[in-house]
Amino acid sequence: MESFSSTTAAQVQIINAGGMVLADSQGAPAVEKLTFDDIQRARKGELGHWQGNLPDTGEPAMSVAYPLKSGDQVVGAVCFITSLTVIHEVVRNVYKGTSSAGSGIGLSICDEIAKKSCRFRQDLKHHQNK
Repeated sequence: MESFSSTTAAQVQIINAGGMVLADSQGAPAVEKLTFDDIQRARKGELGHWQGNLPDTGEPAMSVAYPLKSGDQVVGAVCFITSLTVIHEVVRNVYKGTSSAGSGIGLSICDEIAKKSCRFRQDLKHHQNK
């Protein structure tokens, strides 16, 4: 977990088949079974995802949960959770840039959004292949 947390700002959780957090890159203690829809889907062998606001802070965030398998059996899930605050700021800048300075600036900011939003997916794929 330490090596992963040094390569991404995303929170990473390893969850067992019963829904309990076994490890958390931010050290959050496991106190109860996680019943979020994205994690439930991953525990059923499907890719789960969620986007909304974090209950503790209200911060916009998204998560992706992926099943962990041993052979054909799902034994748990890995969940990646990342803030969308920076992406929301970039979107606001796109809006401001396109309305005040023209579409050239807006296009370059859109390119920046694409880079930032793809980083999370690249981190997921990189660690999936390890």
